[in-house]
Amino acid sequence: MNRMVQPPRVPTRNRRWVMPRIITCVVGLLILMILIPFISFRASNASAIRRLEAKIKENKEPLTLADLAATYPPIPDEQNGAILLLDIWEQENPAHWRAFRDGANSLPKRPEAGYDDDLPFFGANARGVSRNTALPPVNLTAAKVYLQQHREHMDGVRRALQRPNYRFPIQLTNGFAALLPHLPEMKKEIQNFQIEALVAIERGNADGAIDALQQSVALGRVAAKEPCLIGQLVGIWCYQVVLNGTERLLTRKALSTPQLQKVERLIDNMRIPGGFSHSLVTERVASLSAFDLSPEAVAVLIGEPEEDTSEASKRRYQIGLGLLKVTGIKDADRRFLLETMESAISLAKRDNSAALNQTETLFQNVQAEASQFPPKVYSAMLLPSLGKGAVKFASFEARCRAARVAVAVERYRLTHSQRFPAALDELVPQFLPGIPIDPFSGKPIRYKQLPTGFVVYSVGVDRVDDAGTERPARGGSKQFDDTFIVER
Repeated sequence: MNRMVQPPRVPTRNRRWVMPRIITCVVGLLILMILIPFISFRASNASAIRRLEAKIKENKEPLTLADLAATYPPIPDEQNGAILLLDIWEQENPAHWRAFRDGANSLPKRPEAGYDDDLPFFGANARGVSRNTALPPVNLTAAKVYLQQHREHMDGVRRALQRPNYRFPIQLTNGFAALLPHLPEMKKEIQNFQIEALVAIERGNADGAIDALQQSVALGRVAAKEPCLIGQLVGIWCYQVVLNGTERLLTRKALSTPQLQKVERLIDNMRIPGGFSHSLVTERVASLSAFDLSPEAVAVLIGEPEEDTSEASKRRYQIGLGLLKVTGIKDADRRFLLETMESAISLAKRDNSAALNQTETLFQNVQAEASQFPPKVYSAMLLPSLGKGAVKFASFEARCRAARVAVAVERYRLTHSQRFPAALDELVPQFLPGIPIDPFSGKPIRYKQLPTGFVVYSVGVDRVDDAGTERPARGGSKQFDDTFIVER
């Protein structure tokens, strides 16, 4: 009888290794699935950053704080008007200004200045000054006393403003920690000359008022040439104050043709060509420097007072910043900031209403885009406020153009028996080479006769024609235009 042949048995010892190998392969594949995109993410961001930074260097624009400091070189003392201004201020507060000149990281606190309550612009009861009515005697007396007490001070400022250049001892390499105490001091000097212009107007001295306004323009120009956005915004504030004084002068006093020509030159000297694009270039440097800040400095930048930063808080910031770096999120954030600033600078150089609209949209969308994964912590903190700068530059430019048209209307009145032009076309080409364009609408700036006088205006940031409604002095309605009004 034949036996049934049994098949050979499969060895069982190799079976024990099958499952571990499968698990190892699956785990390896999972790691690769995570690692490959991560490496690609890191490489893509690194490549984009190198390209963007190389482009900045090719354009000969500053990339680091050291590069920025090199664009603000020292000036010989005999040419530097800032030295004379600091000398004047140091006489009144030696410790504060000496520390600033010595490059201190913190400055002694200055005592609060006291003013007569009736002093125009400074006093608690006289901050608002009417454009079209006489200054009350009590305010006029306070102004005259103040000017007499500060005559030597203001003469010194006048001498300083004759210098060709200005370089304050700003430590630009300190980035956001750089001290800028001279900016609020220049705002105070502007107000001093506004008081002088106001008194001259009350006395019927148009030439004296124009001279005081010219000194104010010179101070504004010093601030507007600062290598940082805040300096240029202070310059714009100074120029807006001058425009208010010019409105008051044209309303209270009929000027001669030579005087109106002086005012024209004064307005033309308030231009800030390329101001916002230049500001963005410097703000890009400051923003990039934030990526290298210590955890303590980041905490202060976010808003946590330095003295309140505990060891536990410092440790949390240190861990958080470390994770941002290790995961590559920090590089993604830097790339987003560089790309946003590149777009914004390009738009700012175009200087038209369409570019302004796109700039506002760009910065309005930053917060939403920065919150998407991966989160852009630095960009969300640093970028959104820059969009407001574009509006401030445009609003100033709108009022400046309106003022230039208003002077042309006044010159027209002189030669047409005090008759107003029916439309701005009548001013071209004798009094204006052309009708200026409204920075917000892209259309010609607007003009409207009033019961006593006229208004030249831009539709302003809301792009709505509010019939030349003036901006309210203290908040209130948001329905207003950027105006220049002459009520005489």
